[in-house]
Amino acid sequence: MLGLTVSESGDETVPEFSAKPVTAIKVLSAIVSDVADGTVTTRTHNRKENFEEYVADLPDDLKNSKPGSKKVRFRDATVSGGGTRPRQKAKPTAIPQPVKRSKAKPPRITLAPRSHRFAVPPSEKAERLLFEASKINLKITPLACAYVLRAFIENTIDGYIADKRLSDWNSAKNQRYDLKQRSQIVMDDLVAKRAAKKDDLRSITRILTNSTDPASIQALNDYVHGKYHVPSVDTLRNVWDVAEPLFIAVYGPAK
Repeated sequence: MLGLTVSESGDETVPEFSAKPVTAIKVLSAIVSDVADGTVTTRTHNRKENFEEYVADLPDDLKNSKPGSKKVRFRDATVSGGGTRPRQKAKPTAIPQPVKRSKAKPPRITLAPRSHRFAVPPSEKAERLLFEASKINLKITPLACAYVLRAFIENTIDGYIADKRLSDWNSAKNQRYDLKQRSQIVMDDLVAKRAAKKDDLRSITRILTNSTDPASIQALNDYVHGKYHVPSVDTLRNVWDVAEPLFIAVYGPAK
């Protein structure tokens, strides 16, 4: 289409074409533009038939132009009336942005979180226990955490019983119930009075009343009195988290 050839002039190699200079410039401009915007790449055009298809798709006025009367050297070609052809801007190449990977938040190191979903307990002792639970370090002092956890749960259970004056506690016999039994009575009363949903209290009920659970009332007692029993960090943290529905039901939601 352009009739491109190469001739030697002394030590210089000079390309020549038989197409009219205007046609050659238009064809070359079209090719350069397609390369610049990514239409033509070594992946899309790497075989003879690819280039034949490319030429076939060029505008008809470029494909059907008649050749000039003689060979013209690139450096000697002149185009009249053409002016300066504005250079086309290549389409900006999208720079892949690094994928931001959010780091998983590490488990807290304190028995209780800094902020709570339940209101501050009304008794001074329960309030103090809550403060210490949010400060005490699980890894450094796991036994102390177990003591504070058991004390806060017991204070919560007994405080509810005293405040609500449950009828089951009128007799001297019922006063002798252990913490496991008192916990069951309180949670049953909360569900019966619709202060909490049974499903929300299911996990903490199972943990506190199942003697084989590593965080049961019996286990918490063993941590206090047992000679070799030491609780794990994850066990204590998990008990506090699943007990929060009980604390919300007794103390009310945080204000």
